[in-house]
Amino acid sequence: MFNFVKFLKTIPPYSYGICLLGMISGMTFNLISFTIPYNLAEAKYSSTFVGLIFLTSLPYCLKPILAPFIDKYSIPFLCKGLGHRRGWAIAIQVCLLISISVFLIIEPTYNPLITIIVMPVISLCAALQDIVLDAYRIEHAKTEQDLSLISTFSITGFRIGMLIGSAGGLYISNILNWHYVYLCAFVVILLGPIIILHVTEPRILKRKTATSLLSSTEYLQVIKDSFRLLKIKNPKWFLIILFILLYKSSDTVPAAMSSLVLIDLSFTTTEIAGISKAYGLLLMIMGGAIAGIITAKVGIVKSVFICGIFQLMSPLMFAILSIMGNNILIMFLTITLQNFTSGLGGTALVIYFSILCDKQLVATQFSIISSFSSFSRILLSFLSGVAASYVDWTTFFIFNILISAIFIPIFLLIYNLTVCKKVENS
Repeated sequence: MFNFVKFLKTIPPYSYGICLLGMISGMTFNLISFTIPYNLAEAKYSSTFVGLIFLTSLPYCLKPILAPFIDKYSIPFLCKGLGHRRGWAIAIQVCLLISISVFLIIEPTYNPLITIIVMPVISLCAALQDIVLDAYRIEHAKTEQDLSLISTFSITGFRIGMLIGSAGGLYISNILNWHYVYLCAFVVILLGPIIILHVTEPRILKRKTATSLLSSTEYLQVIKDSFRLLKIKNPKWFLIILFILLYKSSDTVPAAMSSLVLIDLSFTTTEIAGISKAYGLLLMIMGGAIAGIITAKVGIVKSVFICGIFQLMSPLMFAILSIMGNNILIMFLTITLQNFTSGLGGTALVIYFSILCDKQLVATQFSIISSFSSFSRILLSFLSGVAASYVDWTTFFIFNILISAIFIPIFLLIYNLTVCKKVENS
């Protein structure tokens, strides 16, 4: 029987700090991708300008390019005094605070030129912050259970931050005004340096860094070494890539097509917004927390398989909904299961990514894996949009289930070859 009190005692104390840092990352991400564009749209800026603002989030797509600097370059004084990861974290947090503070003086709607200049800086700081946080939680974990719990706290914090940055921001703007939205964001981010100073630096004995900037040869060598380490630790890497692609399809495809399905079935905008948005994010948070408990109890490899099976319920419910038609109860159950299983499978998969990385050059390795995951999400969304134009929704989601389920034999093949066992034990 599961003893919740005993489980709480196994949680490393620094996990709560990781959760708060994840919250800052999530809030910053939604501030860039939703809140500021919404503020500009509300102020009647053109769709072209708002679209241009979305381009300023490009640094999030460049994590594999940025990560080698974080792995190998040591910031003078800061990294020596605080440690490599904490030194980088403090430097990034300070830059993030300075860039956000600009909007306390000049709000985004007042001066579009300043907004265009400041937004890429905020995005760059936010992307670097994510890289450092991912590396920190992987390096800090001493056991598989530690890694599961730390990762769950980080992901849960990120999703809570997304809720604060979107729904919270809109609520504050409605009750007060937009100045207080950016003031609250500044105060939340201000927690970052305080938390960093109160957590310990991961102990990595073989870390080799330099205080001089990397040459092009050294930079390319870091990337080559990262791929080499990933291949050494994961000999059946091609099967693992295929597993990740198929695993994500049962989550990505329903999420990408959900709006089209609901509109085709004549659900109203009010019904869709009321069930899909804040409620959906809360369910993702709940699913992620449960995935963390499962992972800590049964192990990372088994849990990613279990959560993947549950994730197949998402396209199944959409297939049922397409048959039942405009039925608000079935729609409610579909959105509930979609978001819950998305949180469940998504969290388990991120934790799984963590054990694929070697402790050397972990920031670059994790960035490579997560960028492939992001690329697969974009590719699957595109392909699902093309495929949906040729078949009805019921057939579409049945095929989605059948294709996604191929991850099961591939996973069992990897497991029987003991690749995943070696990954966990190393």
